[in-house]
Parts: sequence; C-alpha cells; structure tokens
Amino acid sequence: RLSAAKAPTVLKQGDPTDPTLQSIEKAYIYYVMDQNKGNKAKVAKILGIDSSTLYRKLERYGWKKDEK
Repeated sequence: RLSAAKAPTVLKQGDPTDPTLQSIEKAYIYYVMDQNKGNKAKVAKILGIDSSTLYRKLERYGWKKDEK
C-alpha cells in the first residue's frame, strides 16, 4: 500500500488563489534551493534538469546569492 507523503508548502499566505505554472515553478525552485543551502549542482540533480537550465531559471526569477 502506498502512503501519501505530506507535500511541502511552497506557496505562502497571500499568494494568488490561481497561481501560474511559472509562479509554482519559481516557488518550488526557491524551496529546493533553501532546503539544499543553495547547492546548485545538487538542486539541479534533484529537479532533474541540467545545471545551465537551473542557472537560467534562477536568473529569470531574480534569485540573489544571499537569498534564503
């Protein structure tokens, strides 16, 4: 029997009730970055994307090096 794991909450109070796929992706990438202390190589592997793709997405979403 499969058990349902509790999904992490990546959207916060005050976020739109109908979020776009892009806003969900951004929130999830930020969540994974935070959980992995900004280790981009590890985050890219977890997300199943190339590290160059992760770098482009972080740039597009305005990720700052010191952001947590």
